[in-house]
Amino acid sequence: MPGAELSGVRSIQNRASINELKLAAKSAAIKNVVVIGGGYIGMNFAALFKQTGKQVTVIDVNARPFSHNLDSEFTQILAAASVENGLQLKMEERVTAILGSTHVTAVQTNRGQYAADLVLVAVGNRPNTAWLRGTLTLDSEGLIETDDYFQTSVPDIYAIGDATKVRFTPTGTKERITLGSAASHAGRLLAHNLLTDQRIVFPGVQATSALNAAGYYFAATGLNTQLAVRMQQPVLATYIAVPRLVASAPARLNATVHFKLFYDKTHRILGAQIMATAELTAVINTVSLAIQMGATLEQLAYGDFFFQPGLSQPVDVLSTASLQALQTLATN
Repeated sequence: MPGAELSGVRSIQNRASINELKLAAKSAAIKNVVVIGGGYIGMNFAALFKQTGKQVTVIDVNARPFSHNLDSEFTQILAAASVENGLQLKMEERVTAILGSTHVTAVQTNRGQYAADLVLVAVGNRPNTAWLRGTLTLDSEGLIETDDYFQTSVPDIYAIGDATKVRFTPTGTKERITLGSAASHAGRLLAHNLLTDQRIVFPGVQATSALNAAGYYFAATGLNTQLAVRMQQPVLATYIAVPRLVASAPARLNATVHFKLFYDKTHRILGAQIMATAELTAVINTVSLAIQMGATLEQLAYGDFFFQPGLSQPVDVLSTASLQALQTLATN
């Protein structure tokens, strides 16, 4: 975009750029920060800059922050909490230019102009693979094509990470999953295959992720509404908001747990999202494994999950959502 070359316009490419931004957050010379992109990276750094006393504006073309990761039941709560925490959210706006002579001074959108001493561009990336054409087989998006062992079209060259696609378990298709955890899983399996005689086919990932923002802990795995539409994958969903603990627990400990479960008409689990002011993100790992193992609503509904009055409800949130989903399916 015009002005992207100005001093003070940053993006995150590696660990060094993250450290540079953390130092910039402490700089007294920087008073106004504009973050372009309301996803995990953008919102995480927006919160960091706000904590250090900056005026922070987040601009995104979507209706709410985190919209690629979470459904509206979650994002509307996070958006309201972010505003309460002092962030300026400019949603459904598109940046048209970054302004300034040598150093950035403002960001122009289709709706307004926002002062900026520093701009963080966090809107995703494209694979920088044009230099590989003629050496490795690339797909129409410029991503490196690999097999189930991450082997490229050249037998002695393997590839993992954001410039490749991996098997996405809920659909069985190969997708670009731009998460460090997905690359880590791939790297460990690739190392195993290179160093042993027993090669293992990569089982796939569920794109499991988690974050703490705006006073909430949240996590997601597998399909969500937006992904299902994009991938043309029919899904059904059940959303619940239930107390974390029994009614007799102190109110300060009894956070509301927001949980959404995705499944198909055969009752196969396809995805989930969880959010609460309490730290319950590890629950999503159970759902991730359920997706990988091809589990059904019935298996989650009647699974052997613990109950302890100070830690949970008599019926676990996974079982509660699954039972509600089964009831809905039975009456429709």
